[in-house]
Amino acid sequence: MERKQILIVGGDNGGGSAGDQIMCEAACAFFVKNGYKVYTDAQSLHWKSPIEGVTTILQLRKDFYKTRFQRILKSILKLCRIIFFPIYCQSKKSYYLLFHGNEFKMYFQKSDVILFAGCGALTDKYPVTVLMWWAIIQAAKRSNKPIFISGVGIGPIKSRICKYFIRKIVNNVNFITVRDNNNSYRWIKQLSSMDNYDWVPDDACFYNGKDKYYIEPNFQGRIIGINIMKSVFPTDSVIKIFCENLLQIASLGDKFCLISVTHEDYEILVSMIPCLGKERCILVPQISPSATKHAISQLDLMISCRYHGCVFGVSQQVPTVGIYAEEYWKEKNEGVLSMFGCYESLFSISDIEDGAFREGVIRVLKEAEHLKSIMKKRKQELEAKAYLVHKKILELDYE
Repeated sequence: MERKQILIVGGDNGGGSAGDQIMCEAACAFFVKNGYKVYTDAQSLHWKSPIEGVTTILQLRKDFYKTRFQRILKSILKLCRIIFFPIYCQSKKSYYLLFHGNEFKMYFQKSDVILFAGCGALTDKYPVTVLMWWAIIQAAKRSNKPIFISGVGIGPIKSRICKYFIRKIVNNVNFITVRDNNNSYRWIKQLSSMDNYDWVPDDACFYNGKDKYYIEPNFQGRIIGINIMKSVFPTDSVIKIFCENLLQIASLGDKFCLISVTHEDYEILVSMIPCLGKERCILVPQISPSATKHAISQLDLMISCRYHGCVFGVSQQVPTVGIYAEEYWKEKNEGVLSMFGCYESLFSISDIEDGAFREGVIRVLKEAEHLKSIMKKRKQELEAKAYLVHKKILELDYE
């Protein structure tokens, strides 16, 4: 029997986002294990899937440039490559100005089924990604290929144009799952005119990968994990106030584990060290997604601005606190925290200045054991929904 072939469109493979990469890695591992030929895309020429047997190609929307002129020219060519993909996807010819779009087209043509593996793509924050998903889905429809979306984040959506394309996306796939039963599920119910959707826990909740990273134990106290990002903490004064709050929250023997969830986080985490004290800080180097998740499993508390920092925490029964500065991150973090029973663990940047954050974190630490039992129970309940879309794809073999 000929092996089935699947093209898995990842969110941020090679782009530095641990969470989006691990979602795609989980999908690749699942289908390799089930005998598929697997192809996935990446945002870097140097990134290869860590799953043995997976073929990695360059993402359709990706381009590279060195000068402003190249940026303008290649941006125009990129939009043309995306918009016209549904037209040229069935052609066997290679077109010079499509660049790596020709390779993507070749593996698209080989594939029996198309899977979009998560990420928070369906929002007007990422219009080019929305356009790319729409184009690939239109191409798949023309080619009679089944299309699935697993564990995507939806919203917020304020742009009418983006809303139009996102509506087209969700109503032209075989099945779509969103990664929380709160905000994303509310959006999918608004957008879909079909009974082709459900909510699932994020795929990163149940996949660990092979890499490990061990944090030196702190026998004098707790290890408090910190992940922040520049858009939430834009100035030194805001970082200083945050660090002062952390020092008031922590006991004398506690240490702070500074851990990146994307490559963009490392520099701002380093800037916290003088405020917190070098002797109290554990700086985790930039490591693989699965090693990042393993490192977070060893913490006593996780404080994160990033959605997948929250995912890695709650899914491993680590009491977790989320921080946000804009609606996009509020909706993302609120979705996963509430799914795991952490209803009062999300704070805005203004809560740090008025003391609500400090009081909230102290409360979380006092209730740590109770929260762990809730998160463990929730994970056991959620596990039944894990890999829902992936299992539906396997059923296609028997139709």
